[in-house]
This record gives sequence, C-alpha cells and structure tokens, in this order.
Amino acid sequence: MVKVRWNLFDVINYALMGLLCILIIYPFLYMTAVSLSGKIYVMQGKVFLYPLGITFKSYQYMLSNNVIVLAFLNTIKYTLVGTISGVLLTVLSAYPLSKQDFFGRKLFMKVIVVTMIFNGGIIPNYLLILKLGLYNSLWALVLPVAINGVFIIMTITFFQAIPKELEESAMIDGCSVYGILFKIILPVSKPLMAALALFFAMYHYNSYFLPLIYLSDKTLFPLQVVLKEMIISAGALMEEQRMIAATEYAQVSLQYATIIISILPMLVVFPFIQKYFIKGVMVGAIKG
Repeated sequence: MVKVRWNLFDVINYALMGLLCILIIYPFLYMTAVSLSGKIYVMQGKVFLYPLGITFKSYQYMLSNNVIVLAFLNTIKYTLVGTISGVLLTVLSAYPLSKQDFFGRKLFMKVIVVTMIFNGGIIPNYLLILKLGLYNSLWALVLPVAINGVFIIMTITFFQAIPKELEESAMIDGCSVYGILFKIILPVSKPLMAALALFFAMYHYNSYFLPLIYLSDKTLFPLQVVLKEMIISAGALMEEQRMIAATEYAQVSLQYATIIISILPMLVVFPFIQKYFIKGVMVGAIKG
C-alpha cells in the first residue's frame, strides 16, 4: 500500500482550491434553491443550500412568459448566426495569411495588430451602424465582432503548424484552394474550430452591451437584456409580472429561475467540446 505524504504546501494548496470551488459553486446552488423554494421561505430568508417548500411555479411562469421565451429564442438565433459567421470569417482571413508568400501579408498583419490596440470608440461605431442601415437588425450585433485580431493570429499559428505535405498532396491530386481548406485543413483543425466556436458562442450568448446600443425594438432584445431589466432597472418585465410576483411568487425567485434557464444551454454544451477546446487553445498558443 502506497503511503501518501502530505506537506504544508499540499495542505494549503488543497484548502485554497477547495475554498475556491465552494465560492464558485455556492452561488449556483443558492440560486437553484431559491428558484425552487416557496415564497414564504424566500421572503423570510431561510433558503441557503437546499430548497424549502419545493415548487416549480417560478419556472412555469418563466416558460409561459412570452417576453422571456422570445428573448431566449432571439439569444439562440444571435448565438448561432454570430458563431457561424465568426468562425467562417476567421478561417477565411487566417488561411491566406498563414502563407509566407501571400502578397501583402505583412501589411494585413500590421492592420490586424493596429485594430487590437486602437478602437474607433462607441460613437463612431454607432454612427457607422446607422449609416450602413444595420440599426435594429441581427447584423448590428454580429458584424462588428465577426473578426477578432487575437482569434485570427491564433488561427494563423495553428494553420502554420499543419504539415505542408498535406496541401501539396491535395494540389497534385487537382484539389482547388477552397477544396484544400474545407476538405483537408478544417478536418484536421477540429480542436481549433471547437475553441473558436466556444469563444464566439459564449460572447454572443452573454452579450448585452451591443444590444443595448444597437437595438431599440424590445421584440429583438436577447435574454441578457431582459435579465438586466429585471434585476437592475425595475426588477420586473411588466406591470402584470409585478402584480403576480407580489401575490403568488417571490420576485427574486423569478429572477433566479430566469438566470438558471439562461445558463443551462452553455452547461449542457461545454462538457461535450471541452477536450477540443483545451487542445485547440494549447496548440494555438504553443505551436509556431
């Protein structure tokens, strides 16, 4: 039997890591417990780690609320379109720049680096969106962030690490440039694609600043903006909800139920792509 030796460093390290885990997990446990607890227990502040007087009324109301459902569908739409367009444009930008003999490569790389350091600001970007006629549209949220200098550089580094013999063999077989990219390069770049997809998906799913600026039609609001209105502005979406919350539900239960519903998609998706995500980030950071 192998004896495990403990020293002071190990004890302190495990204690700190355990404390950190508790600090991270507790808010989720607390929100879940409150969202499932009866109003009287929530109002009295008796809920901490587990629900009291379990009820699903808050979730039932959230799922039957047209504003919440529409906002959730908007968020899914923005996330899907933003992720697909972001990954596609990043790949199409990075692939030619990964070639040392690409004409104007140094100039384009300098432009990308400059955009990472300097930004036009909120007002110029807002005026640009207005002039382009993108205000109050999906593209106002997708196009401004579809290209990211850091992601392009990470993708370039990854592509440069792929053996050139793969492309040369495909060219000998008569494969076109786009055929090489989509049939040869991308299939061996699954970790990178997973990392890019997760980055873009998390950004668009959690985005609320751009919708606040570029959207005025409430039917286009994503879920994060609706949550902001609930939690920060007035604590309710409409007068009807305030009336119901005052009689049948605890308002904080409605807020936490909406938050729990909003984070479920990411909690479900992340475990399936975690291994590709970590591998893609590490290879893109180390190679080259």
